[in-house]
Amino acid sequence: MPNFIFCTEYKVDIKPVKKYLSTSCGNNFDFRSSLVQDKKLHENTSLVCSICSKSFTYKQHLKRHVAKHMVGDSQSTQCAKDPKQYICSSCGKCFRSVRSFSEHKKLHMGVKQHICGVCGEGFMQANVLVTHMRFLHTGERPHVCNVCGKQYIRSTLLKYHMRSHSGEKPYICMTCGKAFALQVYLKRHFMMHSGENPYACSECSVKFNTRSKLKRHMMTHSNTKPFGCSLCTRTFSQMANLRTHMRTHTGEKPYMCQSCGTAFAHHGSLKKHALSHNEEDV
Repeated sequence: MPNFIFCTEYKVDIKPVKKYLSTSCGNNFDFRSSLVQDKKLHENTSLVCSICSKSFTYKQHLKRHVAKHMVGDSQSTQCAKDPKQYICSSCGKCFRSVRSFSEHKKLHMGVKQHICGVCGEGFMQANVLVTHMRFLHTGERPHVCNVCGKQYIRSTLLKYHMRSHSGEKPYICMTCGKAFALQVYLKRHFMMHSGENPYACSECSVKFNTRSKLKRHMMTHSNTKPFGCSLCTRTFSQMANLRTHMRTHTGEKPYMCQSCGTAFAHHGSLKKHALSHNEEDV
C-alpha cells in the first residue's frame, strides 16, 4: 500500500488546490515529484550498519554511526563485529586489508604519492593523476558518446552527458519541484530559495552563490585579462566576453527576432529591438 493519500484543500472563491500529503511525516507537497522524493527518504533501507543492522536515510549519518563501533586506537581501528575489517576513523569506511586501509588513510593525511612524470605535480589518488594526464598532456578522450560522438576524459562525464540525450533529471528541488540532471545544478538552484551566498570577495565583500562567479569577479580587481583575440589585440577577463567579441570578426548573429526575422549579435540588442514591436502594438 502506498504511504501517501491524495487530499484537496479549498480556498474561498478559488478553484480547489491539490496537494500531496505524506503519511510518513505529515508534510504537504505541491508537486508529486517532491512527494516521491520524500517517500524515497522514508523507505530507504539500503543504508544499513553491517555491525548492528541499524538503518539510515543518509550516507553521512551511517558513516558517523559506524565510527561509534570502533575499538582500539584511532589510527588502526578494527570492527567490533569482525576483527578482519578495518574502519577509517575519519569517514567510517571499511577495508579488508591493512594495505588498502593504509592507502586510504593517506587521503586524509594529504599525502600526494602519485606523481606526474611530465610536470612533476603530485596527486593523492591514481585516478586523479590519470585525469590530469589526459587533460593537460596526452589529450586522450577514450569515453565516446554513441549518440553524437562527443568524447570525454572520464566515464562519469560521459554518464552525465548521456542525460542530455535521455532527458533524465534525477535531482528534484523539494521546494518548487524543478528537476535537474546534475546534483551541482540542484545545489546552485536551491541557493535561490535560501538566499545563500557562501563565496565572498576578499577585496570588496560582495558575495556569490558559486565559486566560478567569485573567480570571474576577482578578475575585475586584478585587471587580469587572460583571454586574447587571435584576430586583433583586444583581451578579455572572461571567455564569454571573448566569444561575444569574435562575432564582430565573423559577423555571426545568433539572436533572431521572432516577429520580423531581424538578427543580432548580442542578446541585449535583441531585447531592445523587441521593445519597438511592443510599442507598435500599443
